[in-house]
Amino acid sequence: MKRYFKLILPVLFIFLVSGVSVSNTNKSNNEWKLVWTDNFSGNQLDTTVWGYMKRSRDQSRKYHSSNPLCYDFRNGKLIIKGIINPDRNQDTASYLTGAITTQGKKAFAPGKIEIRAKLNNAKGAWPAFWMLPFKRVNGWPADGEIDIMEHLNYDGFVHQTVHSAFTKANSKALPLRTVKAKIKSDEFNIYGVSVEQDKVTFYLNGQPTLIYPKETSYNDSSQYPFYHDWYLMLDMQLGGSWVGKIDNKDLPVEMEIDWVKYYQKKQ
Repeated sequence: MKRYFKLILPVLFIFLVSGVSVSNTNKSNNEWKLVWTDNFSGNQLDTTVWGYMKRSRDQSRKYHSSNPLCYDFRNGKLIIKGIINPDRNQDTASYLTGAITTQGKKAFAPGKIEIRAKLNNAKGAWPAFWMLPFKRVNGWPADGEIDIMEHLNYDGFVHQTVHSAFTKANSKALPLRTVKAKIKSDEFNIYGVSVEQDKVTFYLNGQPTLIYPKETSYNDSSQYPFYHDWYLMLDMQLGGSWVGKIDNKDLPVEMEIDWVKYYQKKQ
């Protein structure tokens, strides 16, 4: 029972303060130093940082494409789209989705990442901001995955989640590994995560939504494999068993990304 309360009380506290103004918010923000920003202010990607995500058989990546029709730069923002494929002679996929990544180019050491974006809505749309280890050691899920934001269809919330071999084997165990954070999907929001030696913290508009702690009482190193370098992915996804069927009448769908910021903890 003591162990249960040790784990559940920090999580209950985060749920109580999520979405409201709290005095600790500014204090938390002041703990971080901004060290890198991409404002997408030009008309092309910085190819020293970003590349296009490759298509795969994974449901979340089966329509990824570097086709210019899936991307735009407008009013100082990067636009990533999900579209009906207009030319199936050139590409046999039914749909095309934009997706960019820092894989093999820019590593993010443990720190804090924030992304300001407007997701918009479409039936079958599954935009996501997520991270995988920059250097693969044991593979997925052992090396961990951090989903900063996933949005489905017209939902009024996003999913923020950590994945590991431990969470896969203990999906109902404490500490909690996922949260639904309320949003207005047709407005800009700031989605964030920080990675530290002892915890992963998710944020929405500067407010913490969930803390996933390193819990030594499990005596299991797979419980917290997150303290290492990561690469970042920003992608539009369409269809799949989780998000459901695509409604062509809702396409094209656009995700507008204003900026990405990376912080390191102040010494």
